[in-house]
Amino acid sequence: LDGEYVLKQKITASDRTPHSYFGSRNALRMMGNTMTIGSYGAPDGSLNGQVYVFTRPTSGEDWVETAKASPPDGRTAGSFGEQITLSGSQLLAGSLTNVYAYDLKHCHITSLSP
Repeated sequence: LDGEYVLKQKITASDRTPHSYFGSRNALRMMGNTMTIGSYGAPDGSLNGQVYVFTRPTSGEDWVETAKASPPDGRTAGSFGEQITLSGSQLLAGSLTNVYAYDLKHCHITSLSP
């Protein structure tokens, strides 16, 4: 089609709710066949937030949710996932008071406090 976009896939979180704010603000990152989407609200209506990881086997195939990151310290992290960045297998997810570093290849989680 000349000059028109065609919807390929609607991407949603497995536990998305109206107050999860999935994909809003600055919460989308893609590198190769890995995409991270932040959701600064949680399914329970709090602002704990989550970051969803989607992958696709090869370019052109559908995206599949493969992982979900939540604040590992069990505390309210306020807007976790509102700001995210992705570089290689490294994912950084910010909250109001912390930055969390994830290694997507090894599922290693590190919390960095100010």
